Amino acid sequence: MRLFRHTRGEERTFLDSSFEPHGDGFAFYRHHLARGVPVTAAEREAYLRPPLDGSRRDFYAAIRGRPATLPRRPWRRSQRATLAAIPAGFGLGLMLVGATLAWRALGFEPPSLRWFLTGAGLLGAIYGALVLAVRLFPLPRQAGGTQPSSPEPFLKKSIDCRRFE
Repeated sequence: MRLFRHTRGEERTFLDSSFEPHGDGFAFYRHHLARGVPVTAAEREAYLRPPLDGSRRDFYAAIRGRPATLPRRPWRRSQRATLAAIPAGFGLGLMLVGATLAWRALGFEPPSLRWFLTGAGLLGAIYGALVLAVRLFPLPRQAGGTQPSSPEPFLKKSIDCRRFE
């Protein structure tokens, strides 16, 4: 059942959506509405490096106390980065379950329950369709897509990290 399993590479892609290139390093965004925290390429790689169990805790400890000086990401760009990191199988499954729920809810008798289940099913189906649309029609890299995961251009110079050496 390959459609609903994810690999380490897909997990890394999802975590990579928290970063955007900024100057010589990267900007880290904890969530969609957060301001960006400047981090180095080595710190980013330490965050994304397997095993992923303790790397995030160490990363948060390393950036604790740094001011979030970068502006917020535009909502559409952060949402698109998140949708692009979700595997297509999850989007397809969500779309099918949502459509099935909306279709089956039409037969419920209490109108309030019928509208609630239909709305939930349609929202799930629409979100699954968005995942598939972003996965099938990605933006070109120059037009605002995310930076590829290879840090080679940023590792040419010596970078000092507090915790990750």
